[in-house]
Amino acid sequence: MSHSVSSAPSSTSSHGSKRFSRRYRTVATRSEVDENLFGTPNRIKQAQEIRENKSTNNVDSRAGFDKSSSEKNLRKPQKEYIRHVTKDLIREILVPEDNGAQPIVIDKGTYNRLLQSCNYKTKETLEREKQEKEEEQYRIMREMSERKKNIQKFDNERKKNEKLDEIDELAKEEAEYLLKKANEMRQEDEDEIKRLNELILNAKVHAIRDAQVLEKKQIKKEVKVEDKRLDQMMELDRLNAIKIQEEIDKKRKQDKLQGAKVILKQIEESRQDKLIKEEMKEQENEAMNKYLEQLQAQDWEEVKRRKEIQKKLANDLLAANREMEKQKDLRKQQEIIADIKVLEYQKEKAARDAAYEAEQERKRIEKEKEVARLRALQERAQDLQAEKDALRAKREQERKEREWREQEKFEAMKKKQIDDEMRLAREWQIKNKEHYLAVEAAKERSEFQKVLKAQLELAEKERSEEEKARFRQKNYMDNLQKQIRSNEVQRIQDRRKFFEEGVKLDEEARMRRAKLDEIKKKKLEELK
Repeated sequence: MSHSVSSAPSSTSSHGSKRFSRRYRTVATRSEVDENLFGTPNRIKQAQEIRENKSTNNVDSRAGFDKSSSEKNLRKPQKEYIRHVTKDLIREILVPEDNGAQPIVIDKGTYNRLLQSCNYKTKETLEREKQEKEEEQYRIMREMSERKKNIQKFDNERKKNEKLDEIDELAKEEAEYLLKKANEMRQEDEDEIKRLNELILNAKVHAIRDAQVLEKKQIKKEVKVEDKRLDQMMELDRLNAIKIQEEIDKKRKQDKLQGAKVILKQIEESRQDKLIKEEMKEQENEAMNKYLEQLQAQDWEEVKRRKEIQKKLANDLLAANREMEKQKDLRKQQEIIADIKVLEYQKEKAARDAAYEAEQERKRIEKEKEVARLRALQERAQDLQAEKDALRAKREQERKEREWREQEKFEAMKKKQIDDEMRLAREWQIKNKEHYLAVEAAKERSEFQKVLKAQLELAEKERSEEEKARFRQKNYMDNLQKQIRSNEVQRIQDRRKFFEEGVKLDEEARMRRAKLDEIKKKKLEELK
């Protein structure tokens, strides 16, 4: 309600600002309002309460008051909103807060002062009021300063009676330590102590210098010993390397000798194999010769058998001739002649079994001619019966001759077949033997090449291993020399640093001595 009422005149004033703008006049250069019209502010109330109760209240009551006032200030009321619904829109309107100001009662003097202040004040009045206000503020500040001093005095009296806390203890200990150090430093400034310190320092310097000299000698001695030890190590490594190289060379020579022995052994084995193969070949040749001799013996046996057959046939013919001799003496004589011829022919034919077929055929034709001639003689000499007997004997003889020729032809074919088979077998054996020898030779060449390749690979591997061993030995020697040089450089650097530190100490001692001399001189000048 108050908000709506207050907005009405503001609206009216805004509409009528143009109408009444000429009637506006300046009342004062600044706006001042008496605070009594709105009640006493909290901070002024607190100041008044402190002034009223400073004689009776202690620091604890003041702390409680500050706590209650701070809690009161921290409590904030919740804002209240109301929803105003109109035809056009809906609005949330904040309800004004109630400041909770209580009605105050002022006295007549204050009322008169307020009444007077409502009137127009002149410049002199404003200056007087300003001066009074400044005096009032100065009085308040003076009272606050006095109150602060009283509080500090009260706190100091309270702290004297309380026990020191840990921080104060530490501060006290630090102060005592600083005081002690200051006393020690002040004592150090005494001439006798300075003299004593100087003597001690000189003794230390001399001791350090003696120690440095002794250490330099010891370092030189150690360097000599180390150099000697390194030389011995280098010599030992060199001897070991020579020994290792000699062992490698010895092993290489042994491996070469062993390889040569292996190659010689392989050559000897190859030669032995070749001899064995030649012996086997000779044995095979001997076996073949024996087989051929056996075949030849069989052929001779066959010839003998044939001769026996022929002999038997001749005997049969002789028996037939004897039978014919019984019939006629002339026939007997002729048969004897014929038998003799036949036997001679058969003997000649048996002796010519190994001749060619043409010669055998020629002999057979001659024999037939001779038989025909004899037969003609027999025909002429004999009668009809003799002719019949001769014809029968001839037929029988021709039959036997045909059988014998067939047998001879069969035997010749069989022999030729056997000879062909033997020839083919011999050729196959020779080819097989040549193939076997070629395979063996190729195998020997392959084995020799393989052994040679293995020996070459072994030699190459040994050479590579020797190169690697030499490379490793060289790297080892290089690394060892680098390590020795690095250790020597590091040792020299360490010694140099040590010497530099000694020199630095000497320089510091010299500077300290110079400073002491300067201080002494200064002190002497001051004494003068």
